Amino acid sequence: MSNALNLLLSKDRSKLELPTKKVEIKRLTEQLGEPVYFTIRALTSAEYTKVRELCNKDEDGDKSLFEIHSVIAGLVDPSLKDKELQQHFNVGTPKSLLEDAQFLVPGEISELAEKIAEMSGYGKDMVAEVKN
Repeated sequence: MSNALNLLLSKDRSKLELPTKKVEIKRLTEQLGEPVYFTIRALTSAEYTKVRELCNKDEDGDKSLFEIHSVIAGLVDPSLKDKELQQHFNVGTPKSLLEDAQFLVPGEISELAEKIAEMSGYGKDMVAEVKN
């Protein structure tokens, strides 16, 4: 058995958690007069696949749609699925909250999606080559 396999099998799998990060939304902080922090997390492989599938239904392969669905899946706090938040902004879905409300501007959505992708292993050197 390999060292990696032994190590993985010997550890409690519940200790393997998705990375999370707290980020500040500067525009909201300035407008509301106190720090506004969001908590984002990496997506699982299944979530990433679901986001891609949702976007493949759109024939244009719209990048902004991919970003919106990534943020819906990866934004932990505040949850875009929270009904009270949706009602406050007079929308009925998480997608509408990002597209129609003045909740986040397009650049903020894009930057959040980029950070979620990086945490999910994209755009970084997450795997290092071992030199013998």
